[in-house]
Amino acid sequence: MSDPGAEALDEPRIAQKIRPLFSRALAPGRPIYLANHSLGRAPDRMAQDVERALDAWYRDMGEAWDEWLAAREKFRALTARLVGALTADSIVPKTSAGQGLRAVLNAHEGRIRVVTTDAEFDSLDFILRVYRDRGRIELATVPARAEALIGALRPKTDLAALGTDFAIGGSYKYTRGGPGACWLYVRPVHQALRTLDTGWFAKENPFGYERPEPPRFGPGGDAWLESTPPALAPVQALAGLEFTLSAGVERLRAFHLVQKLRFAALLADRGIRVDGAGADFGAFLTCAHPQASRLAGELARRGVKTDARGDRLRLCADLLNTDGELATASELLGTLLGKL
Repeated sequence: MSDPGAEALDEPRIAQKIRPLFSRALAPGRPIYLANHSLGRAPDRMAQDVERALDAWYRDMGEAWDEWLAAREKFRALTARLVGALTADSIVPKTSAGQGLRAVLNAHEGRIRVVTTDAEFDSLDFILRVYRDRGRIELATVPARAEALIGALRPKTDLAALGTDFAIGGSYKYTRGGPGACWLYVRPVHQALRTLDTGWFAKENPFGYERPEPPRFGPGGDAWLESTPPALAPVQALAGLEFTLSAGVERLRAFHLVQKLRFAALLADRGIRVDGAGADFGAFLTCAHPQASRLAGELARRGVKTDARGDRLRLCADLLNTDGELATASELLGTLLGKL
């Protein structure tokens, strides 16, 4: 993917350097897309990468695994670079964040204590509640405030000052990799732990088809791999990861923070109060309304794609959205609110 440049991002530069990389997602007739917090828009090259991986299957049959596994290792290396992991094998590909969480939970003997917050994402919250109800963990849920979390961590819980023992993430939102391309980070000091979530790709020599007793595991983070992996998930994530790294995380964040404030101001001009505009919040704005789901549906029917959770309409612009689109969406939302 061509380097979009090192200069600060602005709308003319994005139009010249970046939007051409997303021509399929930005094809005429597409809605104004403000659900970037839910599923990121893919670069054009993603489809080309996947087609090439499928061509290898048709052409090479079993030998296609050579190309697929090379793509997996590239996914690990790019993700390691993105999150600052020292080694690529610290990144263990997973099909979901929940799969990564279960691997960590299943690496511990006995009943362990887990501290979470009441703002935990549903996919992880549900797993933690199931493990609690099966007696596998002691679950402490605290308000999503720093002081509450720190207080709950102090008794019977170790917290490294600056290190991260495990982390889980996915490529389907802000790195534009689609569902299924997730990962678990395992700090090197913990790679000798043995999780029950294992499989033959975690063996010392997976394609040797040996069965030593006791089982022998691969080196480092490879010991956390599982059974036959999905071939295309890492492939579909490569273009988005390369774009994110090329554009620069800090540069993307700086642009987005300014864009989010600009969007909030446009909404305020229409009398719409939103939360989340500051740097201490996530990527999207929220508008509280008892009929948030209905609002999302009405916006979709008029060509603006958003979503809702409970009584919150969620609005997330990204660098592919123009100021004109944000102004149109703000005006339309203001009109709808006036009718409800």
